[in-house]
Amino acid sequence: MTVGPDAGVGRTAMVTQPVLFRAGWRYLKTFGGARWYLFPWDMAIRDDGVMAVIVRYQTVGFTHITLNTFDDELIGKFGSYGQGDEQFTWPTSLAFDRGGLLYVADEHANRISVFTTDPDEVSEGGIRYVVRGGQKEWQAGKLVSQWGTGGRAEGQLNGPSGIVFDRNEDLYIVDHRSHRIQKFTKDGKFLGVWGGFGDGEGEFNLPWGITLDHDGNVYVADWRNDRVQKFTAEGEFLASYGSTGDGNGQFNRPSSVAVDADGDIYVADWRNNRVQVIGADGRFVKSFHGDATASDLMRKDAVNGTLQPAMAKARFMADDPQSEEIFFGPVSVKLDGQGRLFVVDSYRFRIQVYQKEGYPSPVLFDARLESEERILTL
Repeated sequence: MTVGPDAGVGRTAMVTQPVLFRAGWRYLKTFGGARWYLFPWDMAIRDDGVMAVIVRYQTVGFTHITLNTFDDELIGKFGSYGQGDEQFTWPTSLAFDRGGLLYVADEHANRISVFTTDPDEVSEGGIRYVVRGGQKEWQAGKLVSQWGTGGRAEGQLNGPSGIVFDRNEDLYIVDHRSHRIQKFTKDGKFLGVWGGFGDGEGEFNLPWGITLDHDGNVYVADWRNDRVQKFTAEGEFLASYGSTGDGNGQFNRPSSVAVDADGDIYVADWRNNRVQVIGADGRFVKSFHGDATASDLMRKDAVNGTLQPAMAKARFMADDPQSEEIFFGPVSVKLDGQGRLFVVDSYRFRIQVYQKEGYPSPVLFDARLESEERILTL
């Protein structure tokens, strides 16, 4: 036997082999409490991370928009219940444009209201405060413009619900009661429409939420048809996801949809009290049912009884606290620039947040792995 010059020498060789990766979503935190979110309905996240949340609870006149940061700083509130300027009756959806202006859809007033939330612009002409519950509060938004008229003709609004901007800052609006999608410029000029009542491809039955993916495709939560439909930016039908039921990949009145950078589709499965993740190819990936912990504000509400004390104490000091973790009426899902998932948990007065970790679904791909080999020359 001849031992070569490389005998016993460690070499590095590159080996390619298939590797299976699985997804993970980590629960991060809960925002909420009756004083901040009394029946929250939708939210939007500004580029700097500020969160705007619709609170719609007409019975005691608490319909307004709340602004706060991810670090639990309450910036302020604005708006009130009614049909006048800077008022809302049934606000449904929010969207920030690139300049930071906040657009609010109102399904009862059939209009879009545009607000600035810039503190300098809000306070221009005098500091703005309102009195709520005997306390003075900073009025954190100021009306810039309004547009929209009620009706069923093209360019008119009939129960506007979900709204979303495209990359050109044109605004898609779900026209809920007319079962269609309309497109406008940001100042309200009508650009186009598609859809109609039915359950066929490209038809809707009381659609609600809407979002875009990174390619500009449009996804619509087709509420009464228990499905999500996907379209091109021009309204050409591409795909449909889901059917009626409570099994994996089935929906019971989906109210909102979001799509992340990997193409995974998040659906607020409202009546099933869960959020489902569907892969771009339509296969079921995961369900979220809730992991909430009580926020600091929730605990303060329960102890101090600052608002709805009996409700707060019953819920946040419950004998079965585990039941408080789960979703109850998850009505909206949103994603921020860091891939965090925000679930508006309406009937629990809160927002639950998750962080995506790793690729979102089981996938096989080739990985180049380093290995040490001993090479003998015989």
